[in-house]
Amino acid sequence: MATTSRIFGTEGYSNWDLKKCPVPIKLVRIKTNYLHIGFLDVDAIIAIQKYLTFRKKRTGNEIQDDDHVKDIEYEFSLGNFTKPFFIHDQVVPGAQAMAENKDKIQYSTMQIDRGSVLILSTNDTELLGSIQQFMDFQSSQHLGH
Repeated sequence: MATTSRIFGTEGYSNWDLKKCPVPIKLVRIKTNYLHIGFLDVDAIIAIQKYLTFRKKRTGNEIQDDDHVKDIEYEFSLGNFTKPFFIHDQVVPGAQAMAENKDKIQYSTMQIDRGSVLILSTNDTELLGSIQQFMDFQSSQHLGH
């Protein structure tokens, strides 16, 4: 978290100096690839700190660069495929069949140069089609990520 160290003077989120707010962040509009600057104010930073504290209590560990992939893997293993619904504000193809057949899906992660990827696999050929639809949708929405 070199960026948080640069902005707040420390990597320890519980010691972030809230007087440094608002904090500039780079944002990219996925569909148009438009880059712009936004800001996180004190309330957003406090919410992030609370989440990181909650997460540390839940997992026993500080967050790592690839932990978002592990969090997604955990949610998917429970049959919770709803996050893309909220992010994209639409029904994601394949998600319902995946939720109904969550016990037929195996998950693994693979390290790559820029982080890690979540790999979903199954022996069910019908379910494989739903997984492919889901992943195709995700890929089309997150080109370059």
